[in-house]
Amino acid sequence: MAQIDLKAIEKITKERNVVHDEVYTTYTTFDSDGKHYFQIDTYGRSDREQPGKISQSIY
Repeated sequence: MAQIDLKAIEKITKERNVVHDEVYTTYTTFDSDGKHYFQIDTYGRSDREQPGKISQSIY
């Protein structure tokens, strides 16, 4: 799971940018250790080897 550190986020310039395919995405909110979280889960393309498996979680 990737947790974004918004205090240290940095803009970069890339030589090449790619627009990725749209994928199935869900979100949830929850509390942990006295903090409130918003989590986004992406599941990758439907033709992947394990189509129902979470590809990436970001909170």
